[in-house]
Amino acid sequence: MKKRILFINSVIILLFFSCSKEKNTSTPEALGLTVSVAECNETILQICNDGLSFAKIGDSLLTVKTNISEIKGVKDSTIETEDYTAFVRVIYFEEGNIVLEGTHFEKEVEKADLAKSHVALIRITTPEIQTPEKIRVGGTFAELKKIYADSLFETQPGAVSGSIFLRIPKVSRLNYELRQSKNTEQAPGGEVGEAGEVSPDARIEAISLY
Repeated sequence: MKKRILFINSVIILLFFSCSKEKNTSTPEALGLTVSVAECNETILQICNDGLSFAKIGDSLLTVKTNISEIKGVKDSTIETEDYTAFVRVIYFEEGNIVLEGTHFEKEVEKADLAKSHVALIRITTPEIQTPEKIRVGGTFAELKKIYADSLFETQPGAVSGSIFLRIPKVSRLNYELRQSKNTEQAPGGEVGEAGEVSPDARIEAISLY
């Protein structure tokens, strides 16, 4: 009788762990996509979940390093709107650039101060850097689909007509701006449908995080 009870308990425990594994198949760990910050930042020209090895979200714009051989130039400027001022640093490569947009200083609240400006947004248009999964500007949606399931994608119309803004919030902070290479039909009002409706050869024009 005791042996039978022990056998039943063992079966229940095995079933419990099997169910737990099935429930967690959508997590970054289960997908094998988790790369630690330390591992990601071992490569200088790599896009990580917290930014770049030399410029992360939250870093002071004044501390951003630009003494990397691949960098061809740096330009500092500001964005001025009716409501806010923001400092911007553009880092140029042989092809494309990286835009670091700083803190938005509301004009009615405080005066813009570069010393208080921190990186709030990073937008990458150079193919010279990539994610740990080898995704870079110039790549295709088909490459992303090899890594992520369609159910993980969230899509919406991009800022430019014909472009698509794609997020994968469950497993990554990175956002992808895609351009359909064909005249793919979209829903009325210019809305983008499910990820399954995006053309596999849609090109990645920019990668951003904030």
